[in-house]
Amino acid sequence: MFKKSVSLRRKSFFKYFVTDHISQYKWSYLLFGIIAVLGLIIGFVVGFNRADNFALKDLPDGVLVHFLNNKASAASVFFSRFFGFLGLCLLILCVNAKGFLCWISFFIFLYRSFLLGINSAILISLYKFGGVVNVVLIYFPVHLGALFLLLSLCVVCFVCCLRQKNTGYSVFSGYFFREHKMLMFLVICVAFVCFLVESIVLPHITSALFIGVS
Repeated sequence: MFKKSVSLRRKSFFKYFVTDHISQYKWSYLLFGIIAVLGLIIGFVVGFNRADNFALKDLPDGVLVHFLNNKASAASVFFSRFFGFLGLCLLILCVNAKGFLCWISFFIFLYRSFLLGINSAILISLYKFGGVVNVVLIYFPVHLGALFLLLSLCVVCFVCCLRQKNTGYSVFSGYFFREHKMLMFLVICVAFVCFLVESIVLPHITSALFIGVS
């Protein structure tokens, strides 16, 4: 009986994301996905093309710079990442509250994708093998996961904003939060886990063995 209940929950979870959610917003996911790939490519190209002119202080990720310079602890990295992400989510909600502002979502998402690409490229350029280890094992997976969470939020907020004239519901309405409460809950929880994992692994992956941080 318990196994059957677990199976049903897994099925409903799968159904929500694949059959219902992603299928319902597939074109919006595709559009924002293209923007993400474009931002990543631009970030990598700029980062690698200007590699000789970059130093650690030029890394756009100020939180990581402070950590690598031993001016911030792993715990402060976690709190900065997590609350910064929540602030970004709030910004996405705000710009999608009005129809004429919703297009700003594309530029925010493009910029975030660009930052992931250029930060990864600079880390690889500065620390060579150690940078590759850092980027492949922790930095890129964690922040790509956060980028996908942001993508999901951008999609539902953008679509809601476009439909606001017909439905009358805004992203700050009770209806929106009831309709997307599972997604909002998962975005927050998965982001929490991603940044927690980064803060735990970061001191080991950036040790003297890899990129010379003691």
